[in-house]
Amino acid sequence: MPDQTHPKKAAAKAAAFRPAEGWDGQVASLLAMNQRAYRMLARGVSAFAEEMTRFTAARLREDSAAWQVLAACRSPIDAFECQRRYAETATEQYLAEAGKLSEIAMTMASENLAALQSDAAEATAATLSNAQWPLAQRAGS
Repeated sequence: MPDQTHPKKAAAKAAAFRPAEGWDGQVASLLAMNQRAYRMLARGVSAFAEEMTRFTAARLREDSAAWQVLAACRSPIDAFECQRRYAETATEQYLAEAGKLSEIAMTMASENLAALQSDAAEATAATLSNAQWPLAQRAGS
């Protein structure tokens, strides 16, 4: 059976699902904020990945060199000393790398937070300036 909804009821029903006036601008500003946040996040993740790649390549080169030195050792004492130096150097480098990665993460977080706070302040100001406040209307009358 075809839908025989009354035309006025259908129009009222359709109007009930339309967003309130002014929401289009608010949604657009939220989308723009999200786009900026994701771009900043992508830059931060890229910097993080580049640093990890650089560190991993350097460590692989040093690990390979350490194996060559270890293979050249002629006594257990020499081998033990070689491993000790390797472990000491690797530990220092891993700790330094953890510091670099923490710095990248903190920079990324602080830049994103500052940008989001700025965007939120602008969006709030725009929303308040576009709002129709009943008290302001009465005061102006």
